[in-house]
Amino acid sequence: MRYKILNAESENFSKEAKKALSLVADVDYFKSLSASEIERKIADYDGLIVRLKNHIGRGILGRAKRLLFVASPTTGLDHIDLKLAKEKSIEVISLFGEKEFLRNIYATAEYTIALMFFLIRNIPLAFDDVKQYKWNRNKFIGRELNGKVLGVVGYGRVGKMVAGYARLFGMKIIAHDIRKAGFERGVKRVGLDKLLKLSDVISIHLPLNDTTTGLFNKTLFKNMAKAPFLINTSRGPIIDESGLLWALKNRVIKGAAIDVLEGERAMGVHKNPLIEYAKKNSNLIITPHIGGATYESMQKTEIFISKKIQGFLKRVDANS
Repeated sequence: MRYKILNAESENFSKEAKKALSLVADVDYFKSLSASEIERKIADYDGLIVRLKNHIGRGILGRAKRLLFVASPTTGLDHIDLKLAKEKSIEVISLFGEKEFLRNIYATAEYTIALMFFLIRNIPLAFDDVKQYKWNRNKFIGRELNGKVLGVVGYGRVGKMVAGYARLFGMKIIAHDIRKAGFERGVKRVGLDKLLKLSDVISIHLPLNDTTTGLFNKTLFKNMAKAPFLINTSRGPIIDESGLLWALKNRVIKGAAIDVLEGERAMGVHKNPLIEYAKKNSNLIITPHIGGATYESMQKTEIFISKKIQGFLKRVDANS
């Protein structure tokens, strides 16, 4: 049987992944559909492929008449209503739990280190200054990573990679995770309170769930003894944005570099208070959720997901 798939965010989609999909389905590729556009089209499709632009919830899944699966080449799945998908017997195909494969995906960990350098060395501000034909070296004196304490909150795949890179720069690594095993030599496992008190830089690498939503709030920021730098390349809602704004304004933290915002999909970013703050202040860097967006990582993950889709549809055929 030939299936019909809607690829709703296919800009720069891997040619090899397209080839794998073509073996089992006819695929319609759209550069970047909005949620409302997907809603209007979804009734005609057996499968949906998305990235992170839209929330795949009741509006879309409720209109799906023959949808067998939703596929996303991501580990985080907060952009998909998993409960509703399960109720409607729609398979969710993703990278979640694919530990062996994910060991070779480096983009987010590398980007975390890049944000760290951008923040502590004032790189964006210095470049903006030069573009105005200025050459003010003393204005942009930064700090070194060597000898600083990096606190990794969430010592999973990305957290471990970040810790490994940071050690090459001479940083001392402490980490907090609910798991007690898997801590590598030279990385000290500590409680969250202790990590907040000891860290010069804090990097967040947590999954988004009921426990982690709003974890970094005003109360928690008050426990940061050394006014650290804060990096978040995981999910926006892990940080309470009003609490972060308070911490920045009161210099409870020296600065923050975040690649995610709480309402980046559902509500958008127009008039977001953090963005408004960043326009006028130098201690906040915000980027548009591009941590995992490299040509190499996207190609690998799209090929992998396409082959998972291929296997899933073959199983459907075998059971029909």
